[in-house]
Amino acid sequence: MKKIITLIGVLVALCAGTLGAQTSASKASFNREFKDASRENWEKVTDKISLVRFSHESKSSIAYFKNSGELLMSGKLIELSESPEAVQAGIDALAKSVLKRDGALRVTQVFELTEQGATKYYVNMGNEKVYIAVLANSKGKTSIIKRSKLDPNKNQEPVIAAK
Repeated sequence: MKKIITLIGVLVALCAGTLGAQTSASKASFNREFKDASRENWEKVTDKISLVRFSHESKSSIAYFKNSGELLMSGKLIELSESPEAVQAGIDALAKSVLKRDGALRVTQVFELTEQGATKYYVNMGNEKVYIAVLANSKGKTSIIKRSKLDPNKNQEPVIAAK
């Protein structure tokens, strides 16, 4: 449970966009892990964790580092069709399960994330009324980690959609 809460905090921070700077240890670790990265942009997530957004192998990518330089999680932006069929089926089933309440949802972003050797999928989906952040494992089990209602009278950007 603690791991899930930490992951949720990190993923929500992915979308928050707070500015900050990396430590020399996290920067050195980043340079070792992602030698060919370009367009890096660092953000402070917490006092102990930084997020870096960058381009790697022609993909928009992200990585989370502790200030000590330890890589916590990394991933890349993918199309839903690039995820395993079980993940696609899980997202489809979730969308159908909320159809009556929320209306038709469309997937806006999918991040394939690796944490301690395990692959997970973070999916943003929504419509003009609601945005939902979903975490799916490689077997297609999904869980909603955040739901944000949008005010149709305001020109709102979805709270959880990463940029």
